[in-house]
Amino acid sequence: MSALEDALRNPPRIPAVGDSSPLTGLARRRISRLDILAHSVAAIGPSSGALIGTVVAAQVAGRGVWLAVLLAMAVSWTLAQVFGQYGSRIAGSGSLYTFVAHAAGPRVSLAVMCALAIGYGVLAGFGAAQTAEHLVSAVAPPLVHAPPLASLAVLALVAAVIVAIMTRRAQVSTRLTFIAEAAGILLLVILLFVAFAGGSVPTPEHFSLEGVTPSQIVFATAIMTGTMLGWESASALGAEASRPFASVPRAMSWSVLFSGCLYLLVVVGGAGLNPSAASAESGPSAMWFAFSLAGGWAAPVIHAVLALCFLPVALASWTALSRLIFLTGRERTTHEWVGVIDRISQTPRRAILVSIPLVLAAPVTVILGDSPSSTWSGEFSAIGSMALYLSYAIACFCLPVFLRRIGEERRVWTVVAFVGGSGITAVLIADAVLQVASGDGVGLVVFPLVAGVAVAWYAHLRRRRHGRARLGEYDHTVASDLWGEEAG
Repeated sequence: MSALEDALRNPPRIPAVGDSSPLTGLARRRISRLDILAHSVAAIGPSSGALIGTVVAAQVAGRGVWLAVLLAMAVSWTLAQVFGQYGSRIAGSGSLYTFVAHAAGPRVSLAVMCALAIGYGVLAGFGAAQTAEHLVSAVAPPLVHAPPLASLAVLALVAAVIVAIMTRRAQVSTRLTFIAEAAGILLLVILLFVAFAGGSVPTPEHFSLEGVTPSQIVFATAIMTGTMLGWESASALGAEASRPFASVPRAMSWSVLFSGCLYLLVVVGGAGLNPSAASAESGPSAMWFAFSLAGGWAAPVIHAVLALCFLPVALASWTALSRLIFLTGRERTTHEWVGVIDRISQTPRRAILVSIPLVLAAPVTVILGDSPSSTWSGEFSAIGSMALYLSYAIACFCLPVFLRRIGEERRVWTVVAFVGGSGITAVLIADAVLQVASGDGVGLVVFPLVAGVAVAWYAHLRRRRHGRARLGEYDHTVASDLWGEEAG
């Protein structure tokens, strides 16, 4: 037997490589690059952003909304480059929390975990509730308000479908997410062509910034940035991605660019639908194809598009939340019970079970209270966006520390991280001002809530004297990944 054959049959043990990963049980290296990209796009929900978010931004900035879209895309893309630096080195299941845990202290990382849990939980509940509402609106007669019990029944059905999908293999979840989002975007594109066919061709006058104030642009940018939230949740599938160090950073960047270009297409194409768009007027009449299709035959179709879009939002955000809860069990910062993986589906079914009341508590409460959709949907968006903005800002400012700790500090990434962190902080402040100005500062409750829970959680872990050193567990190479082990 040659030395090569002997080495293949009996490969030498490498001391630094263990037999199992801290995230053993998940479907390691099974999710394709396309599936990761589909998850990131679905978490954004670009169809709803095009149909709803751009309308709200147009009410604020009028014909200057195109610039707000470009600025929001620039801020989000810069963040994607920053988070890509983490994602190209760490494959975890805790999204930004896993990254920050290796750069900042336990108090900061636990604060990010709390912010992400709030953000993902609110987005998942918001997506499920909006899916149920638009399904009801698609079949109900116009101007008829569905009774709370009917809406609650549809919400329960939607939640059951989402949970059933999540408890299957991860590939099933990501591919169904892709199909639903692709169908929603296809219907949206059809609506665009129908609406634009009857409008005039936009002229440079439609995009003049004359009469548009900088504050309008800033506030509209905050709104459009909010329509791009959730793309970073693809990093929660890092441990399950086939090529995590390449697919996760690319998915974050491409999903932001795709959504931003779709929003820009809607803004540019819709500018010529109403002659008043050429004025400095702000408001729904300033521009929008959605209003030209709001009645008649198109209304049920629009509701169907929105339902198809919000379902993937709920599924992607809920998946990220379940992975985050699962990680707390593996790190023993909560109970080990939630860190168990189902052997057949290779999904964290117990973490999914724990997440159900966290996701559905708020939607069920507002539906039973028969609150108007315009009220509770705005409050959901405010809380979810503020929580995610906070986690984004912290992760940005922690990047230089992370790179310094691993000996890969570069000045260019220090600058990019500062620019991205400053940009999202400005967006956070603008969003907070918008909420206060509207007389509803419910989103501001995120800051004391995150700080209080993080401090209490840290104190609890110190009393237990374990769990602190295990913060930020991530997947790493194991013996079975080595070529020699496979050959053996």
